[in-house]
Amino acid sequence: MRILLFCLLIPYFGFSQARVTPWFNKKKAASVITFDNNCPGQFQYALPALNSRNLPAASFVISGGSQCGNINWSEVTQAFAAGHEIASHPVTHGMLRNMDTTQIRQEMASSFQ
Repeated sequence: MRILLFCLLIPYFGFSQARVTPWFNKKKAASVITFDNNCPGQFQYALPALNSRNLPAASFVISGGSQCGNINWSEVTQAFAAGHEIASHPVTHGMLRNMDTTQIRQEMASSFQ
């Protein structure tokens, strides 16, 4: 069983070079379906619709609850069991750019608990 937990933090970077790499099995393109903030409709409606079409998604969950309410861990577990990726999110969904390094570390470390 694999669990993918990560948080993507992108400060304001400038990218000077781009490189195009071939897709797996020489496919022409790829797409990624993601959900943010663990709102109930994502697990109740969207993921079952994706499951019926055999389309995986990634959900970035806020372990401390979100503006949509507290997280239902049973739904998260079911989504993972169905093949969707579950990724971490800062615990309080605070604005990281307004936090000092200690606060950011606390947000990120706590998101995995």
